[in-house]
Amino acid sequence: MGLSVNRVELIGNLGRDPEMRTTQAGKTIATFSIATRESWKDQRSGEWVDKTEWHRVKKPGERAGDGATRDPSSQGRGGGLPDDDEPPY
Repeated sequence: MGLSVNRVELIGNLGRDPEMRTTQAGKTIATFSIATRESWKDQRSGEWVDKTEWHRVKKPGERAGDGATRDPSSQGRGGGLPDDDEPPY
């Protein structure tokens, strides 16, 4: 079996500051939304079209929310997608 990589990078703008919580097991989780935007020129009309998608992110770890603040600059977050066999946080 070959090497498998589970990595996701979202680069966009935060919708609001991260919401931090602690599970009953004592794990810290940051929850936040990132907006990503895609632009393209419509072939029929010749006008530019913008599409914004919102991504809800849950990131575990004591420092999960570090550096994530709501400001006009772009934010980047990396991580992996959860395995279906793994229990949720």
